[in-house]
Amino acid sequence: MSVMSHSILVARASAWLRRNGFKVALPELYTAGGEIPDAWGLDSGGQSCIVEVKVSRSDFLRDAKKWHRRNAWAGMGNIRYYMAPTGIIKPEELPEGWGLLVVRGRIIRREVEAAHGEQNHTDRADKRLLYSVLRRLDCAGILRGGLSVASLQIKVSTERERLERELRAFKRRTPEALQMLSGAGA
Repeated sequence: MSVMSHSILVARASAWLRRNGFKVALPELYTAGGEIPDAWGLDSGGQSCIVEVKVSRSDFLRDAKKWHRRNAWAGMGNIRYYMAPTGIIKPEELPEGWGLLVVRGRIIRREVEAAHGEQNHTDRADKRLLYSVLRRLDCAGILRGGLSVASLQIKVSTERERLERELRAFKRRTPEALQMLSGAGA
């Protein structure tokens, strides 16, 4: 059995959201205060969904102690899921209204359907997340038309040149470092 990393499951959770109608899907977006869901999605009807990824039983048990879990009305998501490898979470342990996505290899199975709707939920946390995203886009000039395709191409080209210089420098240093390491072991 291979161990699944948290970051891989977060990426899979975001992809699952997109495949299930949440065309805006954001992984681990840090905002000022409050909940940081592993994956957050928004559908065209304004329903939001969070997926909390757990790779260990202790992580799942610790999650129940978080303020926004004990005060469900303050948490994000009209729809809420846990995602975990097989055997980490038992369906009867889920908080009320939460669904369970079980991962086994390449398969993600919806073992428990989440409740849909306004279950003990205020949209304040979701609005804070949207504000954070929009503020970042605005600061980058994207919302004001500040980034054209040409300026994006220039930025990409400049970054590519910087990375190519860094790679050439690394390749020059690598033989010296290997020689030093082989000499140290003698």
